[in-house]
Amino acid sequence: MTTYRRSTWFLLAAFAALGACRYEASPETAILVDTLTGGIIRVRNPDPATVAWLPAWSIVEERRIGSVDGDYAFGEIRDLTVDPLKRIYVLDFQDQRISVFDSLGRRVAFLGGQGAGPGELRSANGLAWSGGHLWVNDVGNARYDVFQSDGGFVTSFRRKAGSFGYRWVGGVDHEGAVYEQDTKPGPIDRTPGLKQERFDLFLVRLDTASGRVDTLPLPSDSGRFYRLPRGTRSVPFSSAQLLDFDARGYVWVARTGSYRIHQTRVVGDTVRVIERAYSPLLVTAAERKQAIDGIERFMEDRGGRAKLDYSAIPDVKPGLAAMDVDDQGRLWVRPVTDTDGTSFDIFDTEGRLIATAHAAFPIWAVRRVSVVGNTLVSVVSDSLRVDYVVIARINTAAKPQR
Repeated sequence: MTTYRRSTWFLLAAFAALGACRYEASPETAILVDTLTGGIIRVRNPDPATVAWLPAWSIVEERRIGSVDGDYAFGEIRDLTVDPLKRIYVLDFQDQRISVFDSLGRRVAFLGGQGAGPGELRSANGLAWSGGHLWVNDVGNARYDVFQSDGGFVTSFRRKAGSFGYRWVGGVDHEGAVYEQDTKPGPIDRTPGLKQERFDLFLVRLDTASGRVDTLPLPSDSGRFYRLPRGTRSVPFSSAQLLDFDARGYVWVARTGSYRIHQTRVVGDTVRVIERAYSPLLVTAAERKQAIDGIERFMEDRGGRAKLDYSAIPDVKPGLAAMDVDDQGRLWVRPVTDTDGTSFDIFDTEGRLIATAHAAFPIWAVRRVSVVGNTLVSVVSDSLRVDYVVIARINTAAKPQR
């Protein structure tokens, strides 16, 4: 039976009575913390719209790096990271070169470049800052390259396993071990017109000191797809899995169908579950039609047709859109209830909701959000799909939302 070290069930009745109304509770009474059997901590946070004490941080753009042409033009920014001195490292996938900028957005160095020699890159898709060095996931050369902050090449470690993805799902922990997500096919539910596909996910851990390689299981759920004559398409608005690596030795895993996030040690055991109350957004008739029309056009463009079960499209949208961990171990989550790509919920290292944040610019095309101190650095794209790096200031002195 589930046990609790601290019971606050009387608050549930208060929540039910208040409904969607705002109230003047404090964080200590509005956030429910339970300890479940097995020692798992469950933290249940309120909907920010129902509380008045929650600070509303503002994210204000200070400068933007990039242009349509010129010295600072980017081809395709695949990843970025920021070091403790707020130097910014930007990986351009097209030319396999890493630009280093200072905190004022001035380019101070280049790293990498196409090739297979020491310090050169092929199909690199991710960056991590750890131990005073920049680590690069150099997929094409099957290695992890290590650079000094000024661009000097240090060494490489052989990449033992891992699949090629859009960007590196993994990283380097504080002990210098390197992590890489990999997959293997699992069982497939071949429901007519649908493809319920499962890939077994796991982390490959390389101990760079000993050379030892370990395989660590991860929660696995690849979601639902329509099986088309040529290829597949995910079922619109269906739940998907989010995963983010935490250099402190954790993996954050969430299913987007609800607002529930699991903090799991890299060895596989869950230590914390974070929940946040929210009101799901309904999928409108116009949105459903637009999604179906997109799938139909996708099939027509490829010369095929199929009878699909569009009743599989959910009636409500998922709860989460994206999440990332900053330099202080805080979790930044973008809820789907944010309709313009500018809002975040921020949780502390214990899973407590400490603030919301609103940016003065949309962050729809984010590859990575890096937060160091009060500086946020992100990748954004304009209407022409030109990539830019935005350096912004986080104003934490904002008054609580009213």
